[in-house]
Amino acid sequence: MNNIMFAGSQSSSAVLAYTLLILGTYPRILEKCQQEIRDIFGESDRDVEKEDLTNLKYIDAVLKETIRQCPVAPFTGRLITEDIQLKNTVLRKGYPCAILLYGILNNPAIWGKDASEFIPERWLEGRLPENSNALGAFGFGRRNCVAKVYAFTTMKVSLVHILRRYKMTGNFFNMKLKNQVINKPAGGHEISIEFA
Repeated sequence: MNNIMFAGSQSSSAVLAYTLLILGTYPRILEKCQQEIRDIFGESDRDVEKEDLTNLKYIDAVLKETIRQCPVAPFTGRLITEDIQLKNTVLRKGYPCAILLYGILNNPAIWGKDASEFIPERWLEGRLPENSNALGAFGFGRRNCVAKVYAFTTMKVSLVHILRRYKMTGNFFNMKLKNQVINKPAGGHEISIEFA
């Protein structure tokens, strides 16, 4: 539970901060998120219910695209349990292996020539890699994040409450990252938030 609470709160809050900054950078995408909220909730200020979560399809796509563009943990490590033959080499059993998630998540050979662009629609249009491990920001296989569903739920609920009342402006392209176990902005988030 300590791992879930510590790692989950750190990574979820980082993804939310990146999402808000990206939404401030792309007003068209921000408006689409706010329109989805109006379509589902109308003028109501009610809380988000379980049934609402599956209807937040565009916000879900925005979160996934944010995680793809800005992985909170840019790399992960594994111990190789059996020899693995790659094209030009063999990874030997018993050695540690670092997997550069940022490279996988932004690789044009995997995500297409527009891999460097922020396009939430790729998640709605089925323009995803065939390999389900391509979005490995939550880990792979048996080592997949146990709190992935919980993280997405809390992030969606948070975004609904924030985007109902506020709009933001920012410039994602000015942000420089530093790694402190998770990626964090080196100079803070360059974002302004005001009442909508």
